[in-house]
Amino acid sequence: MADQERNTGPGPLRRALGYLRSYKRESIGAALALMLVSGANLVAPLLVGRAIDTGIGPRRADVLVYVVAGL
Repeated sequence: MADQERNTGPGPLRRALGYLRSYKRESIGAALALMLVSGANLVAPLLVGRAIDTGIGPRRADVLVYVVAGL
């Protein structure tokens, strides 16, 4: 096992990207969708923080309505 050559470096990545060459449009779309979903997942904690800081503390129901609608 120690004598086996490891697949390190850019070689395996280039080989894998070679398979995606014919699916270029779909690959770009998947990467953009992944970034969009990741960004959307980061917004939820910010909205909850906003609800707690400006809605619950000062007892402002209008802020809570907007934050809940945003979630």
